[in-house]
Amino acid sequence: MAYKKKHATKDEDRRDFHPSIRSTRKEWIKIMAAAHALKMSVSDWMVFKADRQKKT
Repeated sequence: MAYKKKHATKDEDRRDFHPSIRSTRKEWIKIMAAAHALKMSVSDWMVFKADRQKKT
């Protein structure tokens, strides 16, 4: 899957790309686990999650 990192412009986007800003270590571990379970890189998982949030 070709993947180009989108640049975070708004605060919400930046939060997605830098979990340490807003989320706890436990949440980050959960994200890592989910990304690993789906055989994705963490950045791909972040983009996937962001896309899913936009749709709902």
